[in-house]
Amino acid sequence: MLGNLGEFRKSIIIIILVALIAISIAVAGCSTKVEVSKSTEGVKEGAGGAEMVELKRPEVVKSGSEALKLLEDGNKRFAEDRLASKDVGSSRRAELVEGQKPFAIILSCSDSRVPPEIVFDEGLGDLFVIRVAGNVADTVALGSIEYAVEHLHVPLLIVMGHSGCGAVKATVEGGDIPPNIAAIAEKIKPSVDIAKSKEKEEDAIIEAAVTENVKAVIKDIKAHSSIVKEMSESGKLKVVGAKYDLKTGKVEFIDSGSAE
Repeated sequence: MLGNLGEFRKSIIIIILVALIAISIAVAGCSTKVEVSKSTEGVKEGAGGAEMVELKRPEVVKSGSEALKLLEDGNKRFAEDRLASKDVGSSRRAELVEGQKPFAIILSCSDSRVPPEIVFDEGLGDLFVIRVAGNVADTVALGSIEYAVEHLHVPLLIVMGHSGCGAVKATVEGGDIPPNIAAIAEKIKPSVDIAKSKEKEEDAIIEAAVTENVKAVIKDIKAHSSIVKEMSESGKLKVVGAKYDLKTGKVEFIDSGSAE
């Protein structure tokens, strides 16, 4: 009888200890901080204190300035190696079947090291991307830009070059270039000439020419697209130049005529 009583007491003690441990774990879990920024991302503290970022964006981005802030935040996450978690599964694809509402147009170089969706840490349906070597604008690229501006009402256009651009380097070096590549080089050449008037070393010429080319492409777009020119002047479209650094992962923005 006494032996049974002792076993009973042991069982009670074990149950109490298990309950106390469970309560401690629950309290610790409740104390985990969850912070949501006032802009576009929720920051959660996961196991071991590791930061987890959940991508959020307004359904409709109304201004170029708001869109630019989203890109700045996204590139900051990318450069700091803290990419946001994104819904790229069947539920998101189903939503996009109904239509798209990208908040930025990105005209960028085709270089495999510069994918805009990754560089700006954005998800499906966020960016309207046009890619061509040297990020130059021909009539087809202009038509794509105009479609996004006029029909999708995108409030921001980014023209983005990048460090070490092969198309710019080929133009600087000159020589015998195949006809189709020569068409790209011909568009970049005026920017190279400007860069050569300012710099002496080849690497410096290339980097200066990348920046000059971004400015020239923006000027060319406005000169040959009445839609972009009108929307920009009316304040409905913000047009911004940018340069991506292959080493740091950071994008430097160059304001080039904007809408608020």
